Amino acid sequence: MFRKLFDPEAKIWQVMSRVGDLILLNWIFIITSLPIFTAGPSLTALSYVQFRMMDEMDEHPIRDYFEAWKGNFKRSFIIWIVYLALILICLLNISILIGIENPSKKVLLVVHGFIMAIATITLVYSLALQARFENSFTDTIVKGFIVAIAGWKATLVIGLILFAAMAITFESTRMIFLCFPFWFLIGASGLAYICNRMIYSVLDRVTSVKDKDRIKEGTDDSV
Repeated sequence: MFRKLFDPEAKIWQVMSRVGDLILLNWIFIITSLPIFTAGPSLTALSYVQFRMMDEMDEHPIRDYFEAWKGNFKRSFIIWIVYLALILICLLNISILIGIENPSKKVLLVVHGFIMAIATITLVYSLALQARFENSFTDTIVKGFIVAIAGWKATLVIGLILFAAMAITFESTRMIFLCFPFWFLIGASGLAYICNRMIYSVLDRVTSVKDKDRIKEGTDDSV
């Protein structure tokens, strides 16, 4: 028993190594996302490394992260800014609608909430596709939406996970402080890993052999 425990190939050490990598990636993700405008490239780089983990090709996760961050920066930045602007506009409109009396208020709130939900989940899938495949910029956006719909069960679970994480964290100022250690230690990379596990399965199921031939081994930032 003790011999197996101290065997570097034992499952417990593989799990501990993976957790250690996720903690390091979380810290790097936070640093590279500090200007909120660079969060898109950071999410793409995080997804790229985590997909390589699932492919068992993660010999150098930190180096791979920075290479993916730099190599995918332009496209990921544009995708992030476009969807972030759309989401912020919806949030602004919702905050205005809440404070006014309007006969169509409920309908407008539902419409804006729906648009925001679609934009958020399409953003998640588009950045994952940017991390995973060599596609044109337009294909990445369009396929992000199509794959999100094709894998609607996983999409629903991912949406609920992200919503619950944000709702719990920002429930109150006290909760923000209580959740801070979790987010600082492993929060972003841990949640991303759970979501990317589901996205990985969806992509493996819905992509064609031709698309699978375009799985990234490196990075490409041509638009």
